[in-house]
Amino acid sequence: MANFRSAYYKKIGYHGTESDHVRLAVKEQLQNDPVDLPRLSQLCEAYGCPPADRLRVWTLLLGLGCEVSAGDPYCAEQRQEHFDDLMATTRLLHPLLFETPAAIGAQPESSVSAKAGAAVEVPAGTTDAPLPSKSSSSRVLTTGTQSPSKEQLPHIFEAMYRLYHPDRLQFDPWPSREAETLLARAKTFQRFGDSPVDQFWLFAGFSHRLDGIHSGKAIRYFKLVITLLQIEAQPVHAAVSRLHRASARVVADAWFSRYFLETVLAQSVGRLLDMLIAEPIGMLCAIGLSIAVTFQDDIPRLPSQDRIVDLLVAPSKFRKDCDWGRIFDVAVKLRKKNHAHIERALTQGDETYAS
Repeated sequence: MANFRSAYYKKIGYHGTESDHVRLAVKEQLQNDPVDLPRLSQLCEAYGCPPADRLRVWTLLLGLGCEVSAGDPYCAEQRQEHFDDLMATTRLLHPLLFETPAAIGAQPESSVSAKAGAAVEVPAGTTDAPLPSKSSSSRVLTTGTQSPSKEQLPHIFEAMYRLYHPDRLQFDPWPSREAETLLARAKTFQRFGDSPVDQFWLFAGFSHRLDGIHSGKAIRYFKLVITLLQIEAQPVHAAVSRLHRASARVVADAWFSRYFLETVLAQSVGRLLDMLIAEPIGMLCAIGLSIAVTFQDDIPRLPSQDRIVDLLVAPSKFRKDCDWGRIFDVAVKLRKKNHAHIERALTQGDETYAS
């Protein structure tokens, strides 16, 4: 049974957290005063974060807590108060979101967003169960007479995030694709943290961090991956570089606008987030490169561009035994190997990769 469990965890990307030395190393870092954030990032990127410590680790790495401890009572109180203020303002501006699930259902939501919501269901027995929260408050949401339902919260979180992010506060509605992306992301973070306060701040912190770095650069990143494929897997480079612009856009959006959240297996999303939170710049391109390299024997033989796109966007549908643990391990190695190239291309504005 132990061997079966280890094999399963390895397949979905959690094999590192099964090692006692990784768990102990993370706990040791969390006990330091102050926490060594670079070392904590290295552990999360290379091995993944033990699920029991994930809330505290992500809170620290996303800058949502005090530098010394993510469980500091003052920090938790400040997050709760800010959450309550945002919730109250959202209720005033968008009262229909708080009425009934039917009222929310009346708002347009594309099949892509619906599919994303379905993709984040937690299979029984996986390691992505809701995390224990040291900063959770037992207070009922005080912005109305009735707490929002689980189905309402992602829509409310999306509206709260617009208020939280000043540069994105607009009078006109956001483009539907961007709104759907945020909604799907909010649903994903409902799986992490057993309090709406924790779920919202993880969602908001992740979105603020990664969108601030990567927004509007999806095609640029995809071109970089194609360039790196010339070094890592030339047959794949030949096939992928011939994709029409519309096909390339589909892959680029799934990878670099939605951050692979709808690409990986639901059981592996936690490990994916460990890597992206720990190394938000280079790891994004490295994961896309790893997917292409992993399927380098399959991609050149596919009969059409549509089939290539299907594989790159949803590898687990193409191959039922898709090993996400191996894909993530290869991604870590590829990021280190191509570190200088990736950093130069993504941070210095190399015109070769302009959108």
